[in-house]
Amino acid sequence: MASPASVSQSDQGTNKRERPSSSVNGDGTYSLLELAQMRHKRRALKEAGLEINNERPGGESASFQKHAKESFHLLSLPGAAPQTSGSFSFAQGLWSAAAPPPELAVAMNFLVDLPYIDALCAPWRLARRKVVVAPAGDRARVAPYANAQENLTWFHPEMPDAFGCHHAKCLMLFSKTGMRLVVHTANYCKCDCQEKVQGAFVQDFPRRQSNSNSSVEDTFRDTLVSYVRELDKVISPVGRVGAFGGNRLAAVGSETWMGFQNLAELLAHHDFTGARADLTASVPGRHTGPNFARWGSKAIARLLRRYGNGRSGSSAVASSSSCSDPWANEARIVAQCSSLGSIPETLLHEIEADLRGGGGGGGGRGFSLVWPRVSEVAQCREGWNGGNSIPGKQNNVVRNHLTTRMCQFWDVAVAAPKPAVPHIKTYCRVSSDGKRLAWAWLTSANLSGAALGKAEKKNTQVFIRHFEMGVLFTAERCAAYASLVAAGDLRSSFQADVAAPRTLGGGGGGGAKSEPPALIPTQHAASSTNACDVLVPLPYPLPPRPYLKMDRPWYTDGAAENTRDRNGHTQVQALQHYQLTGHNP
Repeated sequence: MASPASVSQSDQGTNKRERPSSSVNGDGTYSLLELAQMRHKRRALKEAGLEINNERPGGESASFQKHAKESFHLLSLPGAAPQTSGSFSFAQGLWSAAAPPPELAVAMNFLVDLPYIDALCAPWRLARRKVVVAPAGDRARVAPYANAQENLTWFHPEMPDAFGCHHAKCLMLFSKTGMRLVVHTANYCKCDCQEKVQGAFVQDFPRRQSNSNSSVEDTFRDTLVSYVRELDKVISPVGRVGAFGGNRLAAVGSETWMGFQNLAELLAHHDFTGARADLTASVPGRHTGPNFARWGSKAIARLLRRYGNGRSGSSAVASSSSCSDPWANEARIVAQCSSLGSIPETLLHEIEADLRGGGGGGGGRGFSLVWPRVSEVAQCREGWNGGNSIPGKQNNVVRNHLTTRMCQFWDVAVAAPKPAVPHIKTYCRVSSDGKRLAWAWLTSANLSGAALGKAEKKNTQVFIRHFEMGVLFTAERCAAYASLVAAGDLRSSFQADVAAPRTLGGGGGGGAKSEPPALIPTQHAASSTNACDVLVPLPYPLPPRPYLKMDRPWYTDGAAENTRDRNGHTQVQALQHYQLTGHNP
């Protein structure tokens, strides 16, 4: 995993804030001085191998918002294999060009390269107020850059555990009418946003109406607000402490939070009842009682039990053959991650049991682990350097209870000119024929006790070290969303970057009832028979393909040996080239 140090020494003092609050024109245009500064920055970024995005957010309102059959998206990677590249981009279509800039942007991550994300993501750069929540590394180096942007505040999480980290990745863009939430898997740096296979969930949510029924259960909102409140307990600002008068999110000032006292209160005034997925999160600590099943993989078990593990109502798959039933006993749990720590077999069984709803069955026999092979890393667009973002020591990776369950990431039958290695993390339960999913989980959490939690004290307490965030897609959520669409409820079509959306509420027309929607891997889209089915672009073959005898799993300490990658480099030469030039061949 890359170091969280976020700003190089050469960046200090060279980045001037692009839109000083004192010179923003009323129509959102730039002064001649600002345009000259931006042209200068564009030239500097091009020389550094970067390309700045349009000065205003480009393109129509996010095209990936309009695909009813898609719930989450893969990062766009030109030249990558079709099943590992999608429509999502931080550079294009994230905010409408015709809309005013976001009133507030909040970025939470493990690693944030501010100069890079400023150049790449126009909605972030143009937001009137910006907040970063991420490890600051060397604060003395980060503070000057953070202070140079008067409308930006950076908060550093002080982790309660020495082995913990803030690993969650999300972007919140607020307008006066609502917000756009992006829960994703990419660090805000070039090698992640332009070179790795990544996933993102994107949905817009409106402000709660004054006459809305507050008694309606909104578990998505409850999880998000609780997560922010837990995070608020451990963060402290980098740089201008005195300017904001405190060391918590609440202390920045109501002008940052659009008139609310803190971020949690602002989020609580949004309506998430139309969410297309369930929000999941991990927060550090030892959790007992009602909090035992609130976080980590225990939360997945709770949600699956709530939905009846597929045996109640619409989530059961109508099929005469168990091979197409993702809830059948023989249906496999598939885990795909980009980091492996020390995972004892007992913990693997515990996590599998949680992913089966907590009702037992965690014996590991129906568990597959998608993990990159040495050959996949060698042939990726970054060469051996791509493997640096897939950390795993040999003594943690090459363990019998893991290697016997390992499966290929790339489809070996598909050739691509610029293949990419994964930084995405996904988990799913898939039918034996690979054509149906019981559920799919997109998350920042790798397969570890630190991220997912480890039970203690005879399963009455769970210990978690990391902050993580993800979204769980289920047939139940898909059916609820399809009902909103059929009824013409504007929660299903609200767009945060539209200045004057229509009044929220049902459209009156119930529409004709159709069969319950199913979750379909995009690679098997031809098997979909229902217009309401949701395509899930999992970037590996389903059913999973076990390693062949000649396949070797990737690990960072010696798997490359003295062999050469697609660029003709040994692992040492590849690293030296990157350190010398700042980019891969």
